Amino acid sequence: MNAGKTLWNPTDVTNKVTHSYFIEDGSFLRCQDITIGYTLPKQLTNKWGMSRLRFYVSGSNLFIITGYSGYDPEVDVQTGLTSGMDYNRYPRSRSFVFGANITF
Repeated sequence: MNAGKTLWNPTDVTNKVTHSYFIEDGSFLRCQDITIGYTLPKQLTNKWGMSRLRFYVSGSNLFIITGYSGYDPEVDVQTGLTSGMDYNRYPRSRSFVFGANITF
């Protein structure tokens, strides 16, 4: 990109120049969503006056495998001045849901 560009110069001491030195490999493997459930047998649910009873647990963003040094390779700020920079934004939240589906 701009490997030969000087990072600092006396006329622009703020160094607000994006440089290829800061480019990282953003490849990753993420467990985005997963749900595990169990439906009780009809012989058991019929005794309780139900036609179906299912318990489940669901999780979102459980883990990410990456060599990226920031929090999350998918989180970035896309503006004209900061294209592709994450600026230490918060990563995606991790959530868990436990529930039951009952059919009478």
